[in-house]
Amino acid sequence: MDDSLNLRIRNLEHVKNECIITNAQIDEVEDELSFAFPSDYRSFILTFGVLFLDGHIIRGIYEEDEQELESFGVSILETKRERKKIGKFTGYPADFIVLEANSGGGYVLLIFREGKYTLENWEKDGDWYLLKEWNSFTDYLNEIVENAEKSVL
Repeated sequence: MDDSLNLRIRNLEHVKNECIITNAQIDEVEDELSFAFPSDYRSFILTFGVLFLDGHIIRGIYEEDEQELESFGVSILETKRERKKIGKFTGYPADFIVLEANSGGGYVLLIFREGKYTLENWEKDGDWYLLKEWNSFTDYLNEIVENAEKSVL
């Protein structure tokens, strides 16, 4: 995540971020999940931890003792449960994490497949379907920030 995107996020109203995390804590979560985070998502976690922005709750990593953030972080146990549930309709193996879950039951997934990372937004309208894809975490976050900036105008 580059400095200009970081600054744009910090300049928005109603931005809340929590729990600054260390590289060692990220390494521990990656080891537990057998999933290495891409560099832009790692940078996001180091900068924001967890981010509440324009109606989005973008998951990161939270401190174990911060109970009110528990449902917004990358919980190792919850990620393992979600992988089983979501894998049924996506057909994906366990090489993903949920970055965002919306109130309608949809998910934004960070997926490692065929040697690269992508993000996918899965929604349900009777059956599950793929609504949107992003080539990187930065593209996904930039879209959220752009929409938030437009709503301020």
